[in-house]
Amino acid sequence: MNYQDTITAFFLKCADKYLEGWQENKTPTFPLMQLLKRNKDDNDYSTAFVPLEIPGGLPEGIDPMVLVRPILDSFTPDAYIIMSEVWTVRADKLEKHPANLKVGDIEYMKSREEKLIIYGNSKDDKIHFSEIYLIKRDHRTHKKWLVSEPKSKVFSPKLP
Repeated sequence: MNYQDTITAFFLKCADKYLEGWQENKTPTFPLMQLLKRNKDDNDYSTAFVPLEIPGGLPEGIDPMVLVRPILDSFTPDAYIIMSEVWTVRADKLEKHPANLKVGDIEYMKSREEKLIIYGNSKDDKIHFSEIYLIKRDHRTHKKWLVSEPKSKVFSPKLP
């Protein structure tokens, strides 16, 4: 399998496994990152899971996405993928100017939506993966399900 096919297969397998685990309530509540790196000796690949969390939790006001760049700089993977539940608000519905937003503000806005994002990128920035799902919940039955948003793309200035 060539490099591009390997990276694409990695993204698809990670996304499928995460979505399957999410449906079964087996995914963590914190963001999860998975790395893919080519082994120097045998030209095969290794993967590693990296929780975007620290023991005892992150200090209040710290966004877990600030951990992404240092992790990538340390491990220099060929590709990475991040999977996480997030709160979002459309730009025209923000209750504050974006420059004044702090971590956690969106969670308390009336027009917030709960979403699941999956974002992947290769180290050469040529192979991308982006999926967004709206999370729907029935609070009476405690059931949850996902609604795909195929035209949406993950964007964050904190992601490389």
